Amino acid sequence: MRLAAVDLGAQSGRVAVGTFDGDRLTVDEVHRFPNEPVDDAGVLRWDLEGLREEVSNGLRRATRDLPVASVAVDSWGVDFGLLDGTGALLQSPAHYRNARRAAAFERALEVISPRELYGRTGIQLLPINTIFELAALASDGDPVLDEARRLLLIPDLFHHWLCGSETSEWTNATTTQCFDPRADDWARDLLDRLGVPTSARVSCPLPGLSAHDRALVDRAVSKIRERHPAGVAP
Repeated sequence: MRLAAVDLGAQSGRVAVGTFDGDRLTVDEVHRFPNEPVDDAGVLRWDLEGLREEVSNGLRRATRDLPVASVAVDSWGVDFGLLDGTGALLQSPAHYRNARRAAAFERALEVISPRELYGRTGIQLLPINTIFELAALASDGDPVLDEARRLLLIPDLFHHWLCGSETSEWTNATTTQCFDPRADDWARDLLDRLGVPTSARVSCPLPGLSAHDRALVDRAVSKIRERHPAGVAP
């Protein structure tokens, strides 16, 4: 079995192919590319279009000689995109290096105490965390929050592009500091107190291959087969 993986790191990305023969997994890198944020009117953002092109190039290389059975994407946590009611991305995701998160960090902790925020989410208090970017958008009165109906973290934005899925994998969602692991749900009351509309969220399936996950994999493979008809196995 051959599996394709897309890894989006802090400064570079890569596409790798893992081959499992029943006893041993071997991994070969087939494509590497830069991953640098772009300046958009003073806001650092992900170069999403450039990355989509590079990921496509990598998947073409991954399937050039032999098919793959599945594709998955990973990146670091915290960064996210917002989708409207039609599933369209409202704007390129802000990058964790944005200075405005640091300013929002102090303001948010005036509304929610550090002890309470840590106690509810179990996540170290860092200015890069998702909750502070959301707080910055709310503090700025950014209309994108009112338009948003889904929040997807970076790996799941790529899964959405590949197969149309709109879920955030559970372990990644817990990095946002917007998730209450005891309640196993988004901490809506904390977001409400920061002025963040809680309609901008998404379900968080646990890791593992449920029937629902299997359907998403099948859709992803079908989508990739449409793009690269010679390369993907059923």
